[in-house]
Amino acid sequence: MMCRESYCDFVSGFATLSPYELEHLSDNVLVKFEELLADRGDNAKLPLSIQDIKLGITRAMRTIQIEMAEHCMVDAQRKLEKARAETYTPRKVTEADIQQISSKAKLTTAK
Repeated sequence: MMCRESYCDFVSGFATLSPYELEHLSDNVLVKFEELLADRGDNAKLPLSIQDIKLGITRAMRTIQIEMAEHCMVDAQRKLEKARAETYTPRKVTEADIQQISSKAKLTTAK
């Protein structure tokens, strides 16, 4: 059997899933299979076909990808807000500031 490197990476990555990640994946796959069976209606008693399994796994993986992307967006937004809060931003320079700087400069040059 010849396989692509991405498939080999997927299989080896699957073995390193934490118990939480494995449960999350399993729950998503189960939900998609239950949805497939519900869509079948009266044919729900028939065994799942290869196409059903492919469809269920594909839908589950897409759902997980979307959840992960949304989580990354929320995390990135949180980091951006933190960076904005921690970054020093000087106040706007006013006319009074300019006059004060000018008067100090005149005092130093007059000496």
